[in-house]
Amino acid sequence: MSNQALERVEVGTIVAGTYKIVSVIGRGGMGEVWEAHHLRLPGKRVANKVLHASVAEDAESLARFKREAEIACRLGHPNIVEVHDFNHLDNGSPYLILELLEGESLDLRLRRLGRLDLETCEHILRQVGAALQCAHEQGVIHRDLKPQNVFMVPSPSGVGPDIAKVL
Repeated sequence: MSNQALERVEVGTIVAGTYKIVSVIGRGGMGEVWEAHHLRLPGKRVANKVLHASVAEDAESLARFKREAEIACRLGHPNIVEVHDFNHLDNGSPYLILELLEGESLDLRLRRLGRLDLETCEHILRQVGAALQCAHEQGVIHRDLKPQNVFMVPSPSGVGPDIAKVL
């Protein structure tokens, strides 16, 4: 793949004839994450994680990205982000379609609130531990567990503590 073939995704891009890119959620060392809306299922929103050209050109990084999708899909745990699809954009860029998470990273929460009380810490650690136990039972090691890779999602009912999702 050449850098010229790996153009940036932008607002308005249609992915796989199904997902319309509407806004950027974040950028990191491996790629960009975009919010996208499903064109045939009104109201369905997803996250589209697209690899950077420099990363996609590295065969090992590309294989790791694909393996990330396969592993997360196989694990299917409520405290692990859901992966819906792995594919390549028309320009060749590899991408994942993930569940769209509302909330904030544990890193942002800690910076915003400072210390968390013991009960909150225990609640978060039990969920992260359950996700890791599920992964370890299937021979998967996370290798990059940090507050930036734990996302705090409000309870679906709006009542009760947040749900921790390992990214």
